[in-house]
Amino acid sequence: MYEQKFNTIFAKRLRYYLKKCNMTQLDLAKQLGVGTTSVYNWCNGIKTPRMDKVDNMCSIFHCRHADLMEEKPDDLCRDEFPPEIYAAAHDMMELSETDKKTAIDMIHFLYERGKKTT
Repeated sequence: MYEQKFNTIFAKRLRYYLKKCNMTQLDLAKQLGVGTTSVYNWCNGIKTPRMDKVDNMCSIFHCRHADLMEEKPDDLCRDEFPPEIYAAAHDMMELSETDKKTAIDMIHFLYERGKKTT
């Protein structure tokens, strides 16, 4: 089960860096000297790359291992939310646990209030 979770996180982070660097899976495959099927499998959480390939990806993307292997708050897809929602969610990550709970409670309150008026 742990391997599947790791593959899912790695796939999400890899897709993030491909997009950030304006690279295709084919571009990455060529730079790593692997087949496109390998990159496809990594991008879709099907398989785990060997560590030497992760090292090479870090060099290509100018990032750390943790940037590819750990879930980040940035994993919210910016394209799925209006910029102000993404910015608010990002800011919320900086709040204390108590203030996060207060903010979430307020969001729920506003949501429920909105449901009653429509």
